Amino acid sequence: MGWKELVVSEIDSAPNRVVELNLKAGTIRYSGRIRQNLPIHRLSDDSELVRAYMVHRFVNVMGYAPEALELDRPYLLGRQGDDVTVGIVVRDEDGNPFFFASAAAPDKFDEGDDTKSRLFLAAEKEFDLSGKVVRHLLYFTVRVENERLVHDSVLIDYFHFHRMSDWDRAEKVPFRGKTVHSDVFRRFSRGKRKVCRARYNNYRFLLFLNR
Repeated sequence: MGWKELVVSEIDSAPNRVVELNLKAGTIRYSGRIRQNLPIHRLSDDSELVRAYMVHRFVNVMGYAPEALELDRPYLLGRQGDDVTVGIVVRDEDGNPFFFASAAAPDKFDEGDDTKSRLFLAAEKEFDLSGKVVRHLLYFTVRVENERLVHDSVLIDYFHFHRMSDWDRAEKVPFRGKTVHSDVFRRFSRGKRKVCRARYNNYRFLLFLNR
């Protein structure tokens, strides 16, 4: 099977069906429990199918409730006609934005610098509007390896890198460390410490206080 058929097969066998796909008819339907800012009925391109797989993984693999997900969240950047739409926003149990995620078609994944840049812009705007700091920016696609569906992703810790240029420089520095799984990331944001956020010019400060 190709990657599209593997995506459909995995989603169809999931215990929590939050996406319904029909490749032949080119249709898609997300659960009403997921907030949708735009009507989504058709598989307009391959990236929509990859996004459906991301939604499936957030719910069935990472354990988020469907209500924690929001699709196509718009952000106006202030310049006329200039805006950013985030494909998937995932919030933690306190309502804070934990993931800003964007899907790419497999053959477009390596062309994603503009998409990643726009995730940074959206995260900046979220902070301006709500004072909440997005934890992670996620850029995602799928591919087939040994007849199995696997995914490629870029996960950016926005707590530490507030500009894409900063992250680009850090990415070029060799790093050796342990792999941290997504469930560990979630526990960081759900700790029992109070987080106070402040901002001065282009700098952000986080103060962790025991309750």
